[in-house]
Amino acid sequence: MFNPVSTYRIQFHKDFTFSQLDAIIPYLKQLGVKTLYASPIFSAVPGSNHGYDGTDPLTINPEIGTLNELRNVSRKLKEAGISWLQDIVPNHMAFHHHNEWLMDLLKNGPESKYKNYFDQSLAEGTLFHGPIMVPFLGDDLQTVIDSGELKLINKDNNYFFSYADQEWPVNNHSVKELQVEDLDVINDNKEQLLNIAAKQHYRLCSWKETDEQINYRRFFTVNSLICINIQNKEVFDHFHQFIHELVKEDIFQGIRIDHIDGLYDPDNYLKRLRELLGEQVFIVAEKILAHQEDLPAWPIQGTTGYDFLAQVNNLFTNTKAKKPFSRIYERITGNQPTIDEQIKDKKRLILTHHMNGELNNLTNLYIEQGLGKSEDKELIKHAIESFLVNFPVYRHYYNQWPLSSAEQQQLNELTNTGYDLFSNHGNLNSNDKYLQFYQRCMQFSGPLMAKGVEDTLMYTYNRFIGHNEVGDSPAFFGIDTDAYHLLMQNRRQKWPSAINATSTHDTKRGEDVRARLNVLTYLHDEWQEKVTEWQALNKDLKTKGAPDSNDEYFIYQTLIGTYPALNIDTENYEERLCAYLEKVLREAKVHSSWANPNEVYETAVKDFASKLLDNTRPFWESFTTFWKKVKDYGVVNSLAQLVLKMTCPGTPDIYQGCELWDLSMVDPDNRRPVDYELRKQYLNSEYDINTLWENRDTGQIKAWLLVKLLELRSNSPDLFTYGEYKALKVTGKHADKVMAFARVHENKWIITAVPLSLTQFSEADIESLENLDWDNTKIHLPDDAPLFMHHLLTGFKGHIRKNIKLNEVFTSLPLAVLELTQSNNQRSAGVLLHITSLPSGFGVGDFGPAARTFAMLLKKGMQRYWQILPLSPVTARDGFSPYSSSSSQAGNISLISPEDLVEDGLLTALELQFVKKRKMIGLTYHLRR
Repeated sequence: MFNPVSTYRIQFHKDFTFSQLDAIIPYLKQLGVKTLYASPIFSAVPGSNHGYDGTDPLTINPEIGTLNELRNVSRKLKEAGISWLQDIVPNHMAFHHHNEWLMDLLKNGPESKYKNYFDQSLAEGTLFHGPIMVPFLGDDLQTVIDSGELKLINKDNNYFFSYADQEWPVNNHSVKELQVEDLDVINDNKEQLLNIAAKQHYRLCSWKETDEQINYRRFFTVNSLICINIQNKEVFDHFHQFIHELVKEDIFQGIRIDHIDGLYDPDNYLKRLRELLGEQVFIVAEKILAHQEDLPAWPIQGTTGYDFLAQVNNLFTNTKAKKPFSRIYERITGNQPTIDEQIKDKKRLILTHHMNGELNNLTNLYIEQGLGKSEDKELIKHAIESFLVNFPVYRHYYNQWPLSSAEQQQLNELTNTGYDLFSNHGNLNSNDKYLQFYQRCMQFSGPLMAKGVEDTLMYTYNRFIGHNEVGDSPAFFGIDTDAYHLLMQNRRQKWPSAINATSTHDTKRGEDVRARLNVLTYLHDEWQEKVTEWQALNKDLKTKGAPDSNDEYFIYQTLIGTYPALNIDTENYEERLCAYLEKVLREAKVHSSWANPNEVYETAVKDFASKLLDNTRPFWESFTTFWKKVKDYGVVNSLAQLVLKMTCPGTPDIYQGCELWDLSMVDPDNRRPVDYELRKQYLNSEYDINTLWENRDTGQIKAWLLVKLLELRSNSPDLFTYGEYKALKVTGKHADKVMAFARVHENKWIITAVPLSLTQFSEADIESLENLDWDNTKIHLPDDAPLFMHHLLTGFKGHIRKNIKLNEVFTSLPLAVLELTQSNNQRSAGVLLHITSLPSGFGVGDFGPAARTFAMLLKKGMQRYWQILPLSPVTARDGFSPYSSSSSQAGNISLISPEDLVEDGLLTALELQFVKKRKMIGLTYHLRR
């Protein structure tokens, strides 16, 4: 299996092409990256800044390069020791006139060879009806025709409807007697235009209709993305044809699957993909896991890392601050429903106001399949609504009926609404129909969760926005170190190569924003005082009460988390902030929305935020004083987060540009151009740790640490892929603020120790980290740990004792990554000792656990030999030598370990207890005779 070791995520688009990638290959090599992690590179809508709106999976996007350029850049990457992990999008394609498969379908309808490629009304076995909706008009068709906005045009002897920048093909039958020279006359004849439009296999309509009806499956609620029937083998084979060729050509060594939850049957899709690509290809899937949800046992290497992001984010959150933060939020916004109720409310809002067409389709499918009666339609619709709204995770994956016992039990609980959706009433012939309906529901449960929680609740429930993050949840408020250790041990056991992400192209805020915000949970009393003060200071900035208190509180948290430390980065901050707030307000759907923007409220909020940045106001002095403290504590959180990402089980990913501080807001802010020249300059500069800390605002210290850790992973790939994860005990005054663990593989140990907060130390201490006094806090090592240490960050080498005192390793930085090895001392020493000299629970020592414990003790003491003497009787015949090669004592049953006999199945545990109680070693022998 290909091991990526580490990945670096690149966002390709027209302004970052294969040529730009070529230029930074030396930089990526110097950084220590082992695998490029590429956004979609296949043909997409012109001008796409992300590539998820693909138009042709069989060609390279011409805006980013050619196939030859891809081959050349791949070759150069390999020469630099860098592999390629490619993002693919099997769930959907762009609903766009550059999508030739779709255009063929729209033109030829049921006669199109692509009839079953897309999940729409003309496909066989579909849940949709009628001509395919083309919902891109600004108004209804008649109004658009009356206004002269829709035109019939001819290109290369083919006719199209032209509207704005769109072109939709016209079938031959509807224009068979039309002459090109008649176009002007026809375009002036509104009735004839309408008549031609009515003869198409599709229906031109307003985008506003899709809140209430839709007859194709779209990505979430995005009309411009139409979903694929990838479960059909013909579609699967055609879609993956080029991808497979590039894998066989060894351009791609790994595949990342976008939006796995949208597929009709993810389990079979992944099995088919694994069979196609082979066992050696690294595969990960974009999957959001709910709290305590396990990834299904799929034939892949794991997820794209949102689960890790949530886990490490919660580790740095002070769990004791949950109640104080809840009280602060209640004081600001008043009593609110529970978070679980709010999640359901937002999901219901999306389902009934923006996905009502999807809900109607599922209701009709249920009735058409004969699973329910038409007279019960409203009851059925309400039951489906309740089922989807109350569904606790993104989706389930079982693809047989009846379901697994666990899924069936949950299903019974969710459908206990007065109408049992999944009761087959003894009709076993309906099993396939129930399964089809259930899997259709699962295709919509994920988008509903994403739209309701990620794209709505995370902009309205602002108790602590640090957890309003993809993969995380507003309901969470931290985990303790014991819980984190268990999560990492489980990760190492089940998904040791899954991606460890902390920033992505889809995260709501950058990794270092969250690291800062987590500081607030340790300063909750001071935070409450500051917010109260700021509300009073800024009351005069509001316009007719806007922003409301909830949005105002969101802005304060956003400023703390995202305000840059360097003047050069503040130059366009106001513009970025205002663009971000406009998106936040529209996603929240409270005072404004994308469909009905409330520009008055939006302007008031943006004006309020802009005036907060006025450095002549009293607020600014109060804010910056507190902000600086949070910023500096947050820097250490960020560095600690990076250390965990690089040393915990999983494959660490660096999102483009995050070598330095990532204070981004949601997309498109987090997809801004990366200044690689600056990063190259930092990489080629030599500074000691103290200087790096003094200039921490530049982010160079983060880049320096990243290089160190990437080098470590590159030198020890097997340790981080297969190595054990051992939780280490920390004791002493600051034990609750520190976590430590060991990665162990083939006698090599890497110890990681990081602080979870430095707020117990003063701001003066933070200015010079060498002044931090960790008192008696220490890390306890297992008995079998080697005791020769190399501090990989400071370079210190030396022997250590059974415990590691933090004051000895948290010196110039409060972080430690320690390599433990056996001493390189070439001198040899050992002991002469008979085995029976050891203590034992069975009278005298034996070759059992006590002997192994003693051997490890010798190893830790740098002893290399244990000569067990005497094994032979010392007699004149043997020359009185204890080194005789043969021994009359070799069969002495006193040296056999009863405990080992139990492990070998030669004794029972009950017999062992009897032996131990009697302390009669000889009896052991006779019990088995």
